[in-house]
Amino acid sequence: QRHGSPLFVLTPNGVQGSGDNRSAYTIRPSTSSSPARLAQFAFLGKLLGCAMLQREMVLDLELSDHVWKRLAGVALSELDLSSFDQQAYASFNRLRTIEDDGVDESSFSELFFNAYEVELSDGATVELIEDGSATDVTFATRHRFVELAIAARLAEGAAQCEAVLSGL
Repeated sequence: QRHGSPLFVLTPNGVQGSGDNRSAYTIRPSTSSSPARLAQFAFLGKLLGCAMLQREMVLDLELSDHVWKRLAGVALSELDLSSFDQQAYASFNRLRTIEDDGVDESSFSELFFNAYEVELSDGATVELIEDGSATDVTFATRHRFVELAIAARLAEGAAQCEAVLSGL
C-alpha cells in the first residue's frame, strides 16, 4: 500500500520493505504540475526556508535522498534509483545482462512481456516513447528501454522540486 498525501508517497523501498529509505517519502510523480499544485510545493519551500532561519520550529520531513539531492542541485546517477526503488534498479540491471542467465534473442520474448512504459513510485504508468504501450521491448532494444526507464524514474518530481526551490 502506498501511503502519503496528494504531494508525497512512501518510497517503493518502503512499500516493498527492501533497500534504503524505507520510511522516507518521495514526490508523488503523477502529481499534477498545474499552477495550483506547484503553488503548494512552492509553499513547502517557504516552510523549509522558515525552518532553516530559526530554531524553534522543527520541520520533520523525511524525504528520500534523491529528492534532497535534487533540491541541493546535486546531479543524480543511476545508483540514486536504488535509494528509493531497489527492486526496479536491480531489475533494470539484470535486464542489461540477461544473456548471462542463458536468455537469448529467441527466448527473450517468452520471458519478457514489457512494452516501452514504466511504473512510477506511486503506481502510475508512463510511456517512454510515442506509442510506448504498443511497442514491445525486444532483446535488441532492451538496453535502450533500460536507459529510458531509469531516466524517467530519476526525473520523478523534477518540476515539483523546482517549485520547492522557488519558494525556498
